[in-house]
Amino acid sequence: MNFARVVMVCTCEHLKREHLCTKANPTGPCTSCPCTAFTPEKQCGTPKCGHGKKAHKSGRCHECGCATFNPIS
Repeated sequence: MNFARVVMVCTCEHLKREHLCTKANPTGPCTSCPCTAFTPEKQCGTPKCGHGKKAHKSGRCHECGCATFNPIS
């Protein structure tokens, strides 16, 4: 069963909930830093991973253990 992946982390490394998000402006500015709009971070394309760059900060994914970050282009 394939589920749509929902990116909840911005390239500024803050979560989507830290951005002002209304129906009128779903890409609202960040409340924790000067980031002006929610921009989804890239996700890993390794099968069974799909986690973002933040999860691979130290190289190996801290969520599933995949060894390298292979961004989906």
